[in-house]
Amino acid sequence: MCSFGARGGVHVSHGLKVRGIIAPPRPLFSLTEGGDFDKLGRGTVWNGSIPNCLHQNHIFRVRPNPRLLNSRFLAAIFASPYGKAYFLASAKQTTNLASINSTQLKAFPVPMPSLNEQERIAVLLDSYETRLKAEEAQLAKLHQLKRGLMEDLLTGRVRVPLAQPEAAQAEAVH
Repeated sequence: MCSFGARGGVHVSHGLKVRGIIAPPRPLFSLTEGGDFDKLGRGTVWNGSIPNCLHQNHIFRVRPNPRLLNSRFLAAIFASPYGKAYFLASAKQTTNLASINSTQLKAFPVPMPSLNEQERIAVLLDSYETRLKAEEAQLAKLHQLKRGLMEDLLTGRVRVPLAQPEAAQAEAVH
């Protein structure tokens, strides 16, 4: 049972803590079991950055054997069109929701290149993700600059001189 404390903290019963705590001895991959179609099969690698963290009951904890399967590689496979297609085909679907169960998750056919190849793929994908985030941040800054410049121009805080025809410019100089 969960309850909110007087100071805004959350009190969780011992039984829920034991079932829901994420305390990975090695990287853990967590996967959402359902919800909106675009969230089905979405996952992430958890490295224990928040101590005593609990997860919701619609999250699967997957602990791949690190001698056989790289967690980041697995996350990429699940997020790929191949993974999405599998989860959508396997899901129980209602009007706007889809869900999978642990049996369907365990049946997911994981491509298994060598562990070295998986690690190289994971490092490459991480570098692409880092670059993509940096470029998205730069694009956001440019959009903000554009909005500011447009506001300055449209409110009249900045005036743009009107272009003069070349003949008029030549006369102004003489």
